[in-house]
Amino acid sequence: LLWDRNIPILSLSFWILIIIFILYSKLREHQSIRFIDGALDLDKKIISMFNKSENYLYIVSPYFLVGENRIQSIYKAIENGASVSILVNDEALMNKSTVEELLRLKKRGCIINQNSNLHSKIYLNEKGVITCSLNLNHNSINKSLEVGHQTDNVNELKKIEKIINRYLNDENTKLFTGQIERGYCIRTKSMIPLNLKKPISYSEWFRTNDRNGKYCHKCGKKSEVTVSNPLCGEHN
Repeated sequence: LLWDRNIPILSLSFWILIIIFILYSKLREHQSIRFIDGALDLDKKIISMFNKSENYLYIVSPYFLVGENRIQSIYKAIENGASVSILVNDEALMNKSTVEELLRLKKRGCIINQNSNLHSKIYLNEKGVITCSLNLNHNSINKSLEVGHQTDNVNELKKIEKIINRYLNDENTKLFTGQIERGYCIRTKSMIPLNLKKPISYSEWFRTNDRNGKYCHKCGKKSEVTVSNPLCGEHN
């Protein structure tokens, strides 16, 4: 029936329509991915996403200091009926203002987790997803050169949601409580979360391959320490 010798033109037309439909579907899928250049444009689209969320909203940002306007956009998502889940890096909690913002959001029903290895930046709801280089903090939004892309492709949304769920189920992910034990970077003595598996600040870890230190991770006193043995004799 798909190729009737008596009416080849109709049969050929049928297959041409099928091919056009397939090509159109692929084109639509490609066009659904939009690149966003610049921190301010990214910020506007992220705030718009928050405001329009109705079922769920995932916010994955290592550093988090959003300010009142963005907090209100997250409140708007909650008022719309969306469940809000936030994942940050442990180091973000060294900032008192960050902790205060997260505690406010927690009181409004947001589920907040932390992971010491987080570096991804993902903003996803039931309608679309933005993956980008932008942290939700003032420095990234106002000073940094940032880029990202946005899509509403259903298959892509499912893939990204699976990635986020993998982060949330990671062995290093734990619930945010507002309390964090403070330690010191063994190389710079800057204050970081106390974590014997990660006694170097995030920026210092990527700046150098030298894993030796000169400060105790627990007390900050001068001591010959390493990543594998970050404590001085007093705390070892």
